[in-house]
Amino acid sequence: MVKLLNLLDLYPYRVLRETERGKLDVLSPDSVPAGWGVCWVAGVCVLASGRRMPAAFRLDTDAGASLLTVFFKSEMGWVEQG
Repeated sequence: MVKLLNLLDLYPYRVLRETERGKLDVLSPDSVPAGWGVCWVAGVCVLASGRRMPAAFRLDTDAGASLLTVFFKSEMGWVEQG
């Protein structure tokens, strides 16, 4: 899991798309279209204090890009939320 999250952090323009076989496709789309299934994308969360934290979001594009899981990168490494 850490390798996957580090890949997204290092290459934020990449999208990881889960396949039916449990594998991940590494893609570089201009945008993530609806109906692509479950995808992982990189991002940044801005906390109320103004602090910016690298993040990775797992989204279900078949359900209106519903947020499934968020991972934050902290000083201690990646932390799962939700």
